[in-house]
Amino acid sequence: MLLELLGTLVYMPTDKWEVVIEEYNMIEFLHNNLQNGFAEDDIMLECVMLVRTICRNDECAQLIANSYLIKLL
Repeated sequence: MLLELLGTLVYMPTDKWEVVIEEYNMIEFLHNNLQNGFAEDDIMLECVMLVRTICRNDECAQLIANSYLIKLL
C-alpha cells in the first residue's frame, strides 16, 4: 500500500509541497525510508522520485537542500 501511495504522490502536480513538508513532517518520513537497509528497494526508489517531484518547486528545493536528505541520496 505504501508503495502505491508514494507512486501516486510522485505524479501529483501541485505547488503546495511546502505545506505538506512542514505539516506532515515529510522530510523525516523520506529520511527514514532512504536509510540503507530500512526500507525495500522499491520504496527507496519511490522516495527518490518523490524528492525529485518536490524539488520542482524552488522553495521546496531549498528546504531539501538545507536538510540532511542530500547526504542520503
